[in-house]
Amino acid sequence: MRQEKPGKVIWLKETDSTNAELKRLAAAGAPEWAMVVADRQTSGRGRLGRSWYSSGPWGLWVSILIRPHMEPERAPFFGILAAVAVADAIKMATGLDAKIKWPNDVEVAGSKVSGILPESGIGPSGLEWLVIGIGINLNEPSEPMPEEIRDRAATLEALCHRKTDRSVLLDMVLDGIRRLYNLYIEEGAENILERAEDLSTVIGKKLNVIGQGEVIEATALGMDEYGALLVEEAPGRTRRLLSGEVSVRRSENGR
Repeated sequence: MRQEKPGKVIWLKETDSTNAELKRLAAAGAPEWAMVVADRQTSGRGRLGRSWYSSGPWGLWVSILIRPHMEPERAPFFGILAAVAVADAIKMATGLDAKIKWPNDVEVAGSKVSGILPESGIGPSGLEWLVIGIGINLNEPSEPMPEEIRDRAATLEALCHRKTDRSVLLDMVLDGIRRLYNLYIEEGAENILERAEDLSTVIGKKLNVIGQGEVIEATALGMDEYGALLVEEAPGRTRRLLSGEVSVRRSENGR
């Protein structure tokens, strides 16, 4: 079991992005398990450079620093690991049946309630640090969410009809990430992958794989220890997808 010292927790009223703030601290030598939590992000980001609506303390906007000693190619797996921790924490806190949509979304009843963005620092020795950014839509904001995301995003309050305490959920998420991180270091990815596939909304489903100017229908088979999605494009022909290469959308007949 890895012995963890508690990292410094920095609470900010406002920042451009908790990931950006913690990446600056990581590069300056911040210890493992340092965290940045913000009431509001002015430039919150999701995958592929998309913006993340995080206008106030109605949600949990946090970034967590770890320093795994391994090759950089394994960094995306920690997005899957964090998604498992977030889904499990939501279930414990609210009773909602949270699921994972590869590579980094957590959904309840088809609505996105959380997004996860791992970003890494690579040096001469390989992977020097990894910042895991997590956004969770907890309670209803004072102003409605932007129209362009209302049809696909929701808050936990809207789904379970009660408020969720931000600090309580943060503790649950952090405990889950630490537990799974230790499990990964001691036993590898197998048990975490099994849990992630149990929670997946895409495994076994038909998907539209969108990338490089084309759309291909494929069936999701599983995930590998690097966080890649394995799909079957045609009988006997499989493909390995990395989150930075493509977008995946459930096809109408694959729901």
